[in-house]
Amino acid sequence: MPIIGRFSRDTDGSFIGAIITLSVQAQNVRIVPAADTRPDAPAYRVMVAQANIGEGNAGPDGGIRIALDDPSFADAIEADLVEQTDGSYALVWLRPGRAPDN
Repeated sequence: MPIIGRFSRDTDGSFIGAIITLSVQAQNVRIVPAADTRPDAPAYRVMVAQANIGEGNAGPDGGIRIALDDPSFADAIEADLVEQTDGSYALVWLRPGRAPDN
């Protein structure tokens, strides 16, 4: 299970943490509830400072399915934000074309 980020939940419902891969080192990443309530709008926005680098919605296993994108990426990165036994949250990268490990 390739974990690319670690987060904690804030009292306002957002998540705060970091995303670390070989090419991305982003600190103070915030996954915040989106203000847009249209049915097709994402439930969460992924922010680094003022930059919106992704979005998320409810995932199939109760977590949050996140899509990260940046001009430096060849393609968007998909990951699941899932709660761990210690109460923290792990951002687990989903390799394209493969089902996540359960």
